[in-house]
Amino acid sequence: MPAASFPDPLLRGRPLRNVTCPYCGTPLDSDTRTKEHVVGRRFVPVGSLNNNWNLILWACLKCNGRKSDLEDDIAAISMHFHAAGLPNMADSRARAEALRRGAKSGSRKTGKAVAASGVELKMSANLGAEATLTFTFNGPPQFDDERVYELARLQMMAFFYFLTYDKTKELGHFWTGGFYPVHGTIKTDCAYSGDRDR
Repeated sequence: MPAASFPDPLLRGRPLRNVTCPYCGTPLDSDTRTKEHVVGRRFVPVGSLNNNWNLILWACLKCNGRKSDLEDDIAAISMHFHAAGLPNMADSRARAEALRRGAKSGSRKTGKAVAASGVELKMSANLGAEATLTFTFNGPPQFDDERVYELARLQMMAFFYFLTYDKTKELGHFWTGGFYPVHGTIKTDCAYSGDRDR
C-alpha cells in the first residue's frame, strides 16, 4: 500500500484527479465520471460549505446517484429534527432551509414528505368502567437504519480511498471489506456494581 499522498488542501471545490470510482472501482473517464461531494451539501444550508474544505472526488454516475438518493431523505430528516427547536438551529437561514427540505424531500420509510412523517404513539388506560385515559406522544421523522448505514459505508469508502490516494497513479485503494455498525447499548451505571456485592 503506498503512503498517502494528500492533494493540496487549498484546492477547495476541486475534486481529486482519481481515475477509478471509490465506491465500485470502475475505471472513469471524462464521459463516465461525476463530481462527488463526500460530505453531502444537502446536510447544511445552501452556501454553508463555500470556501470550506470538503472531500470532493470523481465517482461513476450510478454510485453518485445512489449516494445522492440516500442523502435526500437522511439530510432532510436530520435538518428537520434540528428545526424542531434545538438551540443550534437559531440561524433563520438554516431553519428556513430545513423547513423547505422537509416539505420537498420524501421519507423512504413512510412514503410521505419528511415534514409529514412524524411518529405518533397512542397509549390508553381504563379508569374504571366509565372512563378511558388516552395519551398521545409525537416524535420527529425517523431514519431508516439500513439507509443510514449504507450512506456511512459509502462515506467511509471515500475517505479510505482518499487516505490511500497516490497522486502519481491518480488512484486510491478500493475498500472491499464489509461495514458492521455497532449499536449503542443502554447499560446501568457500572460505577455502583461494587456496592451490590457488599
